[in-house]
This record gives sequence, structure tokens and C-alpha cells, in this order.
Amino acid sequence: MHTSDEESREELLGLAAAAGFDVTAAQLARWHRAGLIPRPSQRPLGKGHGTETVYPGGTGEQLLALARILALDRRLSLAAWELWWAGYDVSLEKVRTLLGESAKSRDASTAELRARIDAPGGSDSIYDLADRMAGGRTDVKVLRQARKRVGRSSYSTVAKAVLETAAGRFGGFEPDAANAESAGDGEILERALGLERARTDRLPDADPWLAGPADGALLEISALAAAHRLSDVLTSTVDRDLIRYRDELKVFVSLFGSVSEATEDSFGPGAFGFGAFPRWFSAMTSFDRITFMLVWILFRRHGGEQVQEGYSAIVATAGQWQTEALPAYRSLKLLRSEVPEVAENYSPARMRRAMRSTRARAKWFDELREMRSQNAAKLDAFFAKYPAHLAEPNSLRVGGRAAASRSAASRSAGSDGQAQGKAGPREKE
Repeated sequence: MHTSDEESREELLGLAAAAGFDVTAAQLARWHRAGLIPRPSQRPLGKGHGTETVYPGGTGEQLLALARILALDRRLSLAAWELWWAGYDVSLEKVRTLLGESAKSRDASTAELRARIDAPGGSDSIYDLADRMAGGRTDVKVLRQARKRVGRSSYSTVAKAVLETAAGRFGGFEPDAANAESAGDGEILERALGLERARTDRLPDADPWLAGPADGALLEISALAAAHRLSDVLTSTVDRDLIRYRDELKVFVSLFGSVSEATEDSFGPGAFGFGAFPRWFSAMTSFDRITFMLVWILFRRHGGEQVQEGYSAIVATAGQWQTEALPAYRSLKLLRSEVPEVAENYSPARMRRAMRSTRARAKWFDELREMRSQNAAKLDAFFAKYPAHLAEPNSLRVGGRAAASRSAASRSAGSDGQAQGKAGPREKE
């Protein structure tokens, strides 16, 4: 008999059937040969009883994930990517094949676009292409959303910048003394990306996090695109680093997703511009994400010192966010729900007012301490109910030092406070 950390073929087939998928033994064999599920082994059943096919523990979970993916798209290469992105152990050869095909396609598009820009009359040609992008239909959801934010008449500015950046030919927004076109183009770009509040929202005694020129990131990407082919970058990246870059990108996506949830819940939609990136990423197709992964590898391998320092700062922030600010945010979210008396004091509107200045924040702390004294019994009961994972914010403690309260609020600004059919999955290479 197989051990508890193994799963028999029959158990896997039964698990799939219970979830609504008609998976056959032949499909299991085909999928493990393709590197999409772990390879099985044979276990003896005892003298005269033959053997049984068993798979490593955890195969059932991976099988269900694979079946869900194939129910939406039958390409095995894409399924390998989706499983790998989710952290399952799959054939890296298949993942590399898909990444390599995408890299070659992007390189070819880049070369074609670059030739168009560099040809005589290239400036007019790129303007015409940008105008067609502004008025034409696009299947790329991220671009549709960007165009909706700025309107078709302004979107050609964004399209032109994106095209030139992809070709490695972006030279920045040139200033125009007559109408300050430089500032206008930058504002249009940031509005298209959903970053308007990134330049205005701030915590007391701190500047907005987006303070540099609007075209800075595009200039960096353009320079890298001009100097490196994505296919060359991928080929020179060893498997160990490929996995590391994937995990880094997932941390990046997760961090901005949870931070944006907290800041927008506490300070309103679009607060600090943190929600822009998670929205872009969620709107991407699988192939968009593959391209983004390739660009991420390019940045991590060849980005300048400022890029590398920025990533290191993000990693440090992610750790602090997960251990300190995120639990505090969840504490306050639950607190507002279970103790209605504090809801007004911790409402998004009230917290936004408190963040305008040091004086406004001090006034808010006074209000919180007064509210704490008036609702002591209910608050004590709440924190007694959730002692294991919730800590009472310093700002609620009567007699607590103002410095401790300010620290708690600053640390948690914006945070304290498929259908499955019985037809079964089919696949194609």
C-alpha cells in the first residue's frame, strides 16, 4: 500500500471527478510526461498482487489547478507557465520555451518599430501610429483603461511615449516654453496610469512618494530596450535566478496589492497611487504577464544602481508591512465592523483630515483617546476577543504617550486604523 504522503492514481482520478473534471488515466500519464504534474512511481502491493501507480503527496492539489487552467485554455505550454507562476513544481523547459517564444516575438516587434522610427519621416510615422492607437480598437485591457482615463484626444500622447519607449527611442518629454507641453505630457501620462494622487497624497512630515520627473521610468526602460534583446537576457539567465526573479515579482505584486487595499479603504479610491500597479497586473492576460516577467528580468539584471536600490527598499518595506502595518490595518478594519462607536473616528474621511498636518494628527489622537475612555468596556471586550492576532493601537490607549501614538499611526497610515463542467479539461500543445 502507498504511504500517507503519496496519492494513488485512483485517488487522483476520484478527486478530479469530485471537483467536476473528467480526467482519465491516459491524461494523467500525458501530463506527467509533459512535466505538468509530478512523475509517479510503482509500489508493490504484496506477493502475487502486482503494483500500483502512486504520485507524490500534493499532486492532487496541482492536478486540480491544472484542470482549472486547461478548462479555460487548452495549451499545455501556457498551463506550464500558469502552474509555475503559482509556485508549483513543473518542467522549467516548458516554461523557458514559452518565455523564449514571447521574447523573440517582442524582439522582432521592437526591431520593426525601431526601424520605422529611424527611417526618414519616422517622426510623422510614429505620430500616425499613435493616433491610430488612440482611435482604434484594442484587445489589451490595460491600454483600454488608460485611454478611458485620459480620453482619445490625449491618449495619442501616451501611445507615442509607449511606442518610443518599447523601441528604445524615447528621449523624454521636451519642454515647450509657449505652452509648458512638458508638464502637460507628464500629467497626461500619470493620469493614464492612475497615478494622479501619487504626487499629492502625503503623510505628515513626508513628501509624496512620486516626486521625480514623469518620464524618468520611461527613459530608464527605453535605454535598457535599446541596449538589450529580451531573448539574450533570458538565455543568459540561469534557472536558479529565473525562479528567484519570479518570486521577487510575486512579492512586488503582493505588496502593492495589499498596501493599495489598505490605503484605499482608509483614504479613499486612488489614495497615494498605490492601486495603479495591482490594477494593471490584474487586467493583464497571461501573455501580458509573461512579457512583464521578461521586462522584470531585464530590470533586475541590467537596471542601474537606482533601480537596484529601489528594489532593495521595496523588499525591506514588504517585510515591515507584513509584520506590522498589515496586521494593524486588519485590526482596525475589524474594529470598525464590530464596534460601530469607533467607525466615525476611523472613517476614511476622518483619517484623511488627520494626515494633513502634525496639528491635525494631534487633534485626531485627542479625539481617539476621548472615544477610548467613553467606550472602554466595548473596546476591552473586543481586544480580549482577539488577543492572538490583534493588538490594541497605541492611539486608543488612555494615557499613552503621544510619540507612541504617532509612531503607530505613521507605521500603519492607511492600515492601522470558474465554472467547472463535466466535459473535463482538454489540452493541446
